[in-house]
Amino acid sequence: MRRAASMLAAMRGAASILAAMRRAHSIFALCLAVSSAALAQQAGGLSNPLWSTPLESLAATRGRPLFTQGRRPPPLAVAPTTKNVFDAAPTPPPFSLVGTVVGDDEKFAVLQETGSRNILRLKVGASAAGWDVADVAPRSVTLKRGPQSVTLELPKPALR
Repeated sequence: MRRAASMLAAMRGAASILAAMRRAHSIFALCLAVSSAALAQQAGGLSNPLWSTPLESLAATRGRPLFTQGRRPPPLAVAPTTKNVFDAAPTPPPFSLVGTVVGDDEKFAVLQETGSRNILRLKVGASAAGWDVADVAPRSVTLKRGPQSVTLELPKPALR
């Protein structure tokens, strides 16, 4: 029993020594931090010596980055420019006017597609290829796409 009591006392003594060492270590760390802060303040407030180096003198470092393949800087990103469809030069409709039908109740435009040569018969208000038929007159048709408006006319008859 005496032996157990002496071992318990020895363990308590070791624990108190360990706690004292921990307190001494934290006090040492605090003193080290305070002294390094004081040295930084004496050096003009700079705790990193590279902060006093101007960026212009590090051009070679920026030009040949250490951790990139080939040691070349990545290309600068260029923002894509968005082009408004209606800002570009107006494009003509892909139709040619073949004829018009103007009646009391209805108006039609007879158009031929330039690519496929298909014949289209469109009423006022109908649309094809993004172009809306706005008006049909006896010898012309007015087509609209957004703010763009185009009038197609029949060719004048040749005089004989």
